[in-house]
Amino acid sequence: MNLIVRRQFLFLLLIVCLHLEVNAQKKLFLRVYTTVSSNVIKGFYAGQTDSALIIFTHQQPDTISYSTIQKIRTKRRTGHHILLSTVIGAIAGTATGLITHKEVPPSDPNCMICEVIDRAYRTTQIEDAVGGGILGAAAGAGAGTIIGLTRKRETLIVAGNYENWKVTKTRLETSPVYIPNGSNK
Repeated sequence: MNLIVRRQFLFLLLIVCLHLEVNAQKKLFLRVYTTVSSNVIKGFYAGQTDSALIIFTHQQPDTISYSTIQKIRTKRRTGHHILLSTVIGAIAGTATGLITHKEVPPSDPNCMICEVIDRAYRTTQIEDAVGGGILGAAAGAGAGTIIGLTRKRETLIVAGNYENWKVTKTRLETSPVYIPNGSNK
């Protein structure tokens, strides 16, 4: 591929990654710990009433009474960011390795040492793709770790107390409400 096509592909890949990050910031992810179950309810904030929290889990609204809520944690865990960034980095690195592969011209047939060195450092397109994928995954994991550790997470303690729920409700009112794609709102 020529240089212009490579640059266009990398630019397109960058735009797609940025678009995914911007869309991911439009909704608030919550992990709700309840007193009635040891399972954590995970979903996107969809609103609240005077006595309940509404979150979307598996594209369905779930209403949780404040009296059963122990605590609410905002944002995702660091491992989520590491995994997502590692996958994106591996895909981008593999694509970059495939695109930037160059065939090395044969060495001088009269030079014995040149051919040995040439064979030692010559790579195939697959080897370049694998190397790019490994380096991309490592870079993605590093970026995901930094992103995950610098995200501000909150732990909102409700403990079934109505006064704590009022404070939590006031805090959540400033957050964007998640509306699924199929909704008419």
